[in-house]
Amino acid sequence: MGSKVNPTFISAFNDLKYAKLKLNALERNPHVNPMEHKAAENNFHRAESIFCAQEGIVEDTSSNALTKDQAANQVNSMMNEMRSWYA
Repeated sequence: MGSKVNPTFISAFNDLKYAKLKLNALERNPHVNPMEHKAAENNFHRAESIFCAQEGIVEDTSSNALTKDQAANQVNSMMNEMRSWYA
């Protein structure tokens, strides 16, 4: 029996990543519509809340399952990338 990174966790991570990229792009634009900026902020915070509720590693019974350490390393890599967005 092996492990894998929870697909919902990965989806939440990608949603947060793209919400952050959108927010950053709008913050660099001096002519951005305030309503668009507010919507991007709300989307970013919504993406954060979903991410925080997801378990990172789940059981995988398939033949191509990762070891628990491999899955943990993948989650740690994603978490380190996310930490850099808040630095």
